[in-house]
Amino acid sequence: MPNGDQYYGFPAENDELKIGKHNGGQLIQAPEERKPFAAVASDGAEAFPFLRNVLPGIGGCLHGAACTYDNSPDEDFIIDTLPGHENTLVITGLSGHGFKFAPVLGEIAADFALGKTPSFDLTPFRLSRFSQ
Repeated sequence: MPNGDQYYGFPAENDELKIGKHNGGQLIQAPEERKPFAAVASDGAEAFPFLRNVLPGIGGCLHGAACTYDNSPDEDFIIDTLPGHENTLVITGLSGHGFKFAPVLGEIAADFALGKTPSFDLTPFRLSRFSQ
């Protein structure tokens, strides 16, 4: 969107549509902080007008849910070993789109488990990028 807002959506079951706002919602640090959808007055307040603008014939909201996903500070993946635990691989910060990369992330994890050097350059995804 011109103002920087980012929405996503995809078909759901029974001719429904799932839509969400990537850069909005309840900011939390731990899952137990998440409040149910509509417990926060702004839940849906931006997504519904956007959806009606893009799809003017859309019906009403059938269901709302507060969903969470992890973001890294730069919204890029974190793929690295856990500091102090070089035998532990961390794959996180997938920003809600990691499922699209499941095959390659699985390959990276399998290579790690087998002690193989990954066939991909993982330097851009290291935790150390946040301390530079």
